[in-house]
Amino acid sequence: MLLGIVFMAAGVAEAVAGPGSGSLPAALALGIGSAAFIGGPAAFRAALRTGPARLWLETAIVALATVPLGAFVTIEVQLVLVTAGLAVMLVIEGRGRARPWPGVVTRDQPPGEPAGE
Repeated sequence: MLLGIVFMAAGVAEAVAGPGSGSLPAALALGIGSAAFIGGPAAFRAALRTGPARLWLETAIVALATVPLGAFVTIEVQLVLVTAGLAVMLVIEGRGRARPWPGVVTRDQPPGEPAGE
């Protein structure tokens, strides 16, 4: 996850330094860094069973899929799509948290009612 931040920062720095052009090294740094940054929490979630990881893994794949856009169109398009993908993933996940996971007891659950169904 930390290495993802480093690669993502390198890609963003390249996008800011040379706007309006596509660059394969910058696109790879941004795409792979974003995927590693997003995939890190997914791996932790899966290993520790603290929540669903599938949506995070799908978003990491979307981040990797943006590499050709950054290389052949412009790095800014890639940056916008990675940011939008992350924002959409967080909104979807936030809406899903309204329903508790199976077996999780919430504070507003009436006493004697089965946990999270």
